[in-house]
Amino acid sequence: MIVSIHSVDESNNFLKFNNHIVNGYRVSFSKIQCLKSVFMMTNETINIWTHLLGSLFFFYTTIDVNVSVLPSLSSSTTIDYFIMTAFCLSYSLCLMLSTLYHVFNCHSEIYYIMWLNNDRLGITLGLLGSYIPSIYYGFYHEHLLKVFYTSSVLFLIVFVIIYQLTRTRYSLNDGILVIFYIFVAMFGLVPTVHFVMLHGFMHPIVLQFLPRIFIMYLLILTGYCFYQCKLPECLILGLFDYIGASHQIWHIFVFLSLLWWYNTSVSLIRLRLDQT
Repeated sequence: MIVSIHSVDESNNFLKFNNHIVNGYRVSFSKIQCLKSVFMMTNETINIWTHLLGSLFFFYTTIDVNVSVLPSLSSSTTIDYFIMTAFCLSYSLCLMLSTLYHVFNCHSEIYYIMWLNNDRLGITLGLLGSYIPSIYYGFYHEHLLKVFYTSSVLFLIVFVIIYQLTRTRYSLNDGILVIFYIFVAMFGLVPTVHFVMLHGFMHPIVLQFLPRIFIMYLLILTGYCFYQCKLPECLILGLFDYIGASHQIWHIFVFLSLLWWYNTSVSLIRLRLDQT
């Protein structure tokens, strides 16, 4: 029978990354027990389901964009199908790798490290996916800029992946990697400023999409603040062990930000293709 450990003191050391969560731990579960625990109430249940459902949603958008969104635009081409498919799949894979990490991280320390690094790889792919449509359609008529910024992002992503493969394979906490993630995310402000300089603040496309870009950053920043500050579980120990913890709130904000950026990208592609 699967039994949830009820104290952080009885948990494995590698699972004690948030001492404000005191109950609901799974310890040394077999792989089958890990899978069965998806349907249990533990301190990982909400983390699992928020990103599992999110992954399935973006897998659905991959189908929808190919059978509904792009076919409705007469000027869509093969490259449009490729870009939007890669975009949606990157989000789906990002959330699925996060889901699998939360499912299997209690099996053993080796599994914890392996799936933690897979989770980090998913974050990297999600960052890459976020840039694909925004650069391509943002600089739709500026070929050189499109190539330059796409190449720049690819360079950054490859650099991060190489770092992950060579430096973080056995690392549980890596502050340098977090800095890399923040840098890659904030790099988006560079093409954003360039985009505004090309068109001017009062251009309709800027008025429509510049607020959307800042809302995307606001969603991510808000969620990260909850995650980093361990709010609200740091205020009342034990109350948010199962529902309402900072990591769960972070997951929700991650999904909302990805959903927001998906809707923004679909709006942008409709605008660009309608202009051609």
